[in-house]
Amino acid sequence: MLNLFPTLRRAKLVTRRQWLGRAAAAGCGLSLPRLLHAENSARVPALSHAPTAKNCIYIFLCGGPSQPDLWDLKLDAPSGIRTVFDPIETMVPGIRFGSLIPQVAQHADKLALIRSMTHGDNDHNGAIARTLLGQLPARPGDVYISRDDHPGIGAILQRLAGGNGDVPEWVVLPRPFTTYSPPYKGQSGGFLGAAFDPLTFNKEAKGSLTEALVRLEAVALPEGVDDARLRGRLSLAKLLAADAGHAASAPAVRRMNDSYENALNLVTTSATNRAFDLGREPDRVRDRYGRNEYGQSFLMARRLIEAGVRTVNVFWTFFDTKGCQFNLWDNHGVPNDVCGIDGQMTGVQQLTHQYCTPSFDRSFSALLEDLHDRG
Repeated sequence: MLNLFPTLRRAKLVTRRQWLGRAAAAGCGLSLPRLLHAENSARVPALSHAPTAKNCIYIFLCGGPSQPDLWDLKLDAPSGIRTVFDPIETMVPGIRFGSLIPQVAQHADKLALIRSMTHGDNDHNGAIARTLLGQLPARPGDVYISRDDHPGIGAILQRLAGGNGDVPEWVVLPRPFTTYSPPYKGQSGGFLGAAFDPLTFNKEAKGSLTEALVRLEAVALPEGVDDARLRGRLSLAKLLAADAGHAASAPAVRRMNDSYENALNLVTTSATNRAFDLGREPDRVRDRYGRNEYGQSFLMARRLIEAGVRTVNVFWTFFDTKGCQFNLWDNHGVPNDVCGIDGQMTGVQQLTHQYCTPSFDRSFSALLEDLHDRG
């Protein structure tokens, strides 16, 4: 069970399974053979090399994909539980995937599958908050973002590892995950403060399957405001704060000034602008990822990681051309017309729809290939 923040009562007793879970969640650079060896030994051996992982791309398939149809086929299970799709071989002998993801199967040697990860929450909202936050919400049903939250994973990495200051530490693509409600927990700096919040976008929630160019709208300068004018506004804000007397030295005011400075740096730093410019990518690369919101978000994530961004979240949900949202990976079937999807679909038909496994197989395999080839 994933639990990044044990209670104080249990903090002194850390089991081997808990340690392995946290190491995997934090991307500590452990290889699959080493993980298996650690699981079967009485004590966790010391690493023979320093961990090399410095960045994290957290991909969230909203709704929860069917594990027995993709990664964990359970071929010996009775009918109704095991997959209806054919198994296919992967690049790793003895590991088979479902036939829905043939391109990803060719990159299985670049993956570490953790089939034992689970939690006890069968409610979507609670499970979403728990998975993003890394722990149970403090109160049942308290699943939406709050400044009192524990920090999200991106904020934790920023706090512990720091950054280079030229690019944002944490970016959420293509927009924060929400279902007609406030964003779910795990997408903010929580009690660490606004300085640890991710950079998010004003990406219009429409047309997920259409070509979508993610733009730096969250920190882009308004029309008619250049760098000099923005710096002038920042100076004026500081003067007004100083006129407030002792309040200018208050922690909240200092944090606000820091936020202004960070926003200014993001807008005016060429490294940031280059990283967010998908137009710098060759057409063949953009085509390889898929000319839709999903593929272009995966490509953007790769560019941001290469530019030095510590953590990138990519949320995969569906919006039709009118803005209707559908958590497409919740593959229980579609009983009637939903978000521009005509007629009924079974869960199997839903899983094979273009907004699910075909697009995922294409974009995720492209990301794995790119990350490997580009080092």
